[in-house]
Amino acid sequence: KFSKRVIAVICPEIISNYYSMLISILNREIEAQGCIMALSISNFREECIEELFSYYSSYCNADGIIIIGSRNDLKNSTRVPAVFLASGRRCEGFDSISMNIEVAIDEAIEYLKTMGHTKIGFAGELLTVSKQKIFEKAIRKAVLPLRKDWVKISNKRFEDAGMEIAQKWLAEGDLPTAILAAYDYIAIGLIQTL
Repeated sequence: KFSKRVIAVICPEIISNYYSMLISILNREIEAQGCIMALSISNFREECIEELFSYYSSYCNADGIIIIGSRNDLKNSTRVPAVFLASGRRCEGFDSISMNIEVAIDEAIEYLKTMGHTKIGFAGELLTVSKQKIFEKAIRKAVLPLRKDWVKISNKRFEDAGMEIAQKWLAEGDLPTAILAAYDYIAIGLIQTL
């Protein structure tokens, strides 16, 4: 009989350094507790999170489940301990460890404002639309102009998204004086192009 406990981890992707680093840290800590990690990828699809959670909690009888990401309507009606690592959202029946991205974006906008910036842009991609909405709210809260042409969402990801957005701003000619990038890789693409 297998004696080690199995902790299932459901992650949106492992292609980005952020998620692969997080998975490596979780694996190290899970192994340090004498357990084994089972990893599945949800590809940012909520229905996949639900399916994987059901699979690990009911069929595989995992000893614990960690879900990276957020899901508003998922419920834990099992006895399996489950934790969300998410951005400020809570789900019924789950413990959660969350970061408050709204506070971080508010503080970033306020900092840029104190540095004299009033033309602040946002660079994101299709998976960061929630950050775009938080950015727009923070701009309004700071009583700064919110111009649609300073908010760019790319169909590409990572550095390619940043490069594409920078090229569009350069072609348009009216660049913001400061840019909030949805994540580091987009910022790197912006920097390389600008």
